[in-house]
Amino acid sequence: RGFVARQQEDSVIANGTFLLSTRGFPTLGYRGSYELSDPRERRKRGLPGGSAAALEGADAHGAVDSTLDEWVETALTVSTSADQIALAPGNLERTWERGGRRWFRYRTGAPILNRFAISSGRYAVARRQQGHVALELYHHPAHAANVAHMLDGAAAAVDLMERRFGRYPHRQLRIVEIPSYWPMAGFALPEAIYLREDRGFLTDTRDPGRPDLVARRVAHEVAHQWFGHRVHVVDQEGAAVIVESLTKYAELLVVERLRGREHVRQLLEIELDRYLAGRAADSYPEVALYQADRQAYLYYNKAAIVLFGLRDLLGEAAVDHAIRGLMQEPRPTSLALVRHLLAVAKPEQRPLVASWLREVVLYDLRVAATTAHRRTDGRFDVTLRIAAGRSRVDARGTEQPLPLNEPIEIALTAEGKVLDSRKHVLRQGMNVIRVTLETRPSEVTVDPWITRIDRNPVDNGQGF
Repeated sequence: RGFVARQQEDSVIANGTFLLSTRGFPTLGYRGSYELSDPRERRKRGLPGGSAAALEGADAHGAVDSTLDEWVETALTVSTSADQIALAPGNLERTWERGGRRWFRYRTGAPILNRFAISSGRYAVARRQQGHVALELYHHPAHAANVAHMLDGAAAAVDLMERRFGRYPHRQLRIVEIPSYWPMAGFALPEAIYLREDRGFLTDTRDPGRPDLVARRVAHEVAHQWFGHRVHVVDQEGAAVIVESLTKYAELLVVERLRGREHVRQLLEIELDRYLAGRAADSYPEVALYQADRQAYLYYNKAAIVLFGLRDLLGEAAVDHAIRGLMQEPRPTSLALVRHLLAVAKPEQRPLVASWLREVVLYDLRVAATTAHRRTDGRFDVTLRIAAGRSRVDARGTEQPLPLNEPIEIALTAEGKVLDSRKHVLRQGMNVIRVTLETRPSEVTVDPWITRIDRNPVDNGQGF
């Protein structure tokens, strides 16, 4: 018959065991994650809807997956080969040898969600202390090239998340390398994040001009210790916005701290491209961001742009305040996120906040023409003609023009140096912008930091 991907059981192997609790431990209750999720497959079998409940209306209800919804404390004794280290959630209480094997006793010091993993391997170990959190990185001895960089990213992420979103409740955070055949790039579980060898440890990071995918992945999984583990959500439409979109936002904040805003701009270019490609390929109608459920191009890619756009619009302190408010709710939904963001917005900003979160909105921003004339005093009078438009897309894919009256940044540069970058109010149609500069510009860019979902970003810039 040949080989079939993932047919064999490969959780327990000679070196690099990764055993999820859902595969190795019995559970009581109903596991909604086993339901068919594809709406077409459900319709074929006469089944209603999908596994995620509606946020609003008569179909709204709570979680359907009771097996993963519990907070537990664990005390685990794990035995492994004599030359390996076994890992489990909690504090390592003791280790000993018996019968030619090594034994490890772990006990959690605070409740965790009932989803965890046990791993074992011939690991090399790197350690770093970040405040009260011991960072431990377990990796194949030959895969050490990115270890220091990963610890830098983890330390920066823990520091940022604690300062802005609350204390990490455990003594340690472990980063563990797992084999490349696992279907995820990374996976956050209580007190540990698991990264595939080929999606972090073996990534070539030598070119400083390329996106820093290693720091990005580490920061993302660390942020899940807050969004996904500390903040636990109801299994409803929009749950991914709390678990994944806020994590995506935190990931970019960490990368910005490590590499600067220009590096984040590069990453947002990738997010915009993936969002546009995702919506073009999707056979289902696009929903508003707050309803995102199965469409990863929404709760990952679009969300990154929208949340960074909200930071630009509302200010970083306001967005942080909204997220902290959300975190105080026992079982928040994406509706609560919308409510908290609207609460920190000024009255004149609220329609735009609601539009970005509760509607599908696209922008068309284009540099139509540029001129730069030298004055008698040596300065330059610069004239820009900017075409601007905004539209709403309904459930049938029909576009309806919307009024536009928004402050959007326009940057003028010369050989990579910023000469002038400020917000100008752009309205529907053709806008004429005039500025005076000391130096002749060589290029203009509308929305240089990618705060709007522009369907054709290529025409956002033009030379002189």
